[in-house]
Amino acid sequence: MKALDLDTGIPDSFPVYHYNGLKQSNHNERVEYVLGTALVLGFEDPMVRTDDTPVKRCLQTKWPYIELLWTTERSPSLN
Repeated sequence: MKALDLDTGIPDSFPVYHYNGLKQSNHNERVEYVLGTALVLGFEDPMVRTDDTPVKRCLQTKWPYIELLWTTERSPSLN
């Protein structure tokens, strides 16, 4: 079970799954799921700056202080 922020009910982290069905946008032109972990940080927490990708910017519309840790060497692509 994930720890919850008692004030907001937001978990400290949660799994993120990304799927891009475009063959040319994936490593080795192989379509696959990419697993990651989203870390929801408080505004006072230091930023880790894991990436600055479209996936992260999309999630930042809901959680401005979020960091993504992917299980692959490359961050997934949206295009």
